[in-house]
Amino acid sequence: MELKVFWRTLRRRWYLTMVVLALTVGATAYVVRDVGPTYEAEGSALVFPPASSIKVEGKAATAGNPYLELAGVNQARDVVIRTLKSRTVQEEWGEDFPGMEYEATPDFTNSAPIILFTVEGGSSAMTAAGLDDLMSRVPAILLDLQDGLGLASEGMVTARKLTQDAQPAIVRKGQIRAGMLALAATAGLGLLLLALIDSLLVSRARSRAENAARREAEAAARALEGPEPEPDLEPEDQPEDQPEDQPEDQPVYAYRIPVDSDMAVSPARSKWLRQVGPDPFRNGHRFRTAPSGKPRSRTAGRNR
Repeated sequence: MELKVFWRTLRRRWYLTMVVLALTVGATAYVVRDVGPTYEAEGSALVFPPASSIKVEGKAATAGNPYLELAGVNQARDVVIRTLKSRTVQEEWGEDFPGMEYEATPDFTNSAPIILFTVEGGSSAMTAAGLDDLMSRVPAILLDLQDGLGLASEGMVTARKLTQDAQPAIVRKGQIRAGMLALAATAGLGLLLLALIDSLLVSRARSRAENAARREAEAAARALEGPEPEPDLEPEDQPEDQPEDQPEDQPVYAYRIPVDSDMAVSPARSKWLRQVGPDPFRNGHRFRTAPSGKPRSRTAGRNR
């Protein structure tokens, strides 16, 4: 079930899937090219015992086969390997060949005193040169070990080169490992972001659909209920009956009315005057001597 949802998401967001795929391929290619391949060269050397010699009529002759005495020099081989692994030799070799690694181990596939060499580097030429320098140190180490013993050259333990790669092999283990890590990291992060974006978009679309359905339902319910009835007015809110021959009161700010006029008051005051009659004391202090039929003329002033 989860795989179906996953594939459905990839198909629904195909444009984001293409972006993630392009980023993954680009990141993997960049990492593989940046890491690059490594080169590995191998070689082997045999620690050779001295030959037994006898003098016959004033001449030295070899007695016996030295290869039958190989088991007696295993200790010398172990000493050479221990010397090659010392910190001093590693630092000297590392200064001549920076960024490269080597390994010297005994050959456990047989009982012969064989030393196996493995050198890894970033270039083919330097790897081959590093292997040659490492293998040339074995005779020098054996000579240094036996120099103070007073032995003749025929009686010393020596070393012989058995195999040595002329052309180092290309190793792409590091490239493959780095590429797989970059592929997994980029693809995993991209798919995680894709799933997050898809969930956000799906939730937003679902919310919009729910809001639209809710609005449609509310509109349908209002259409079924019909128009809303007008609210009943309270007695004090109902408009007063006015005579048919009397015009409606106009707003006080619509006209400029003389101050002496009965309408030069607020609309509420005018309405009250029409009901109870004019106030006999309103202008008594101003027009006591003037005839009541002809009020004194006066320039119109501002509305009160």
